[in-house]
Amino acid sequence: MTVGDVYNKVIKEGYRMTFPECTPSEISSFIVQKCWADSPNDRCSMSEVCKFWESTVGIRRPAAPRMLTLYQ
Repeated sequence: MTVGDVYNKVIKEGYRMTFPECTPSEISSFIVQKCWADSPNDRCSMSEVCKFWESTVGIRRPAAPRMLTLYQ
């Protein structure tokens, strides 16, 4: 499949992959509405995705690693 084929399928035809049957509806709805929204302005940030994951599935985001400086 070429880039042009993907563009036509996703952008022009609105194609979205299907979810496995075992996917909870709350998760599939979130992905469709918040991650796959047509307008980029309607899509959520990665921070919002992490918060959803934390509250829905109970998976905690690991703490960001400390940045080292030359003077440490």
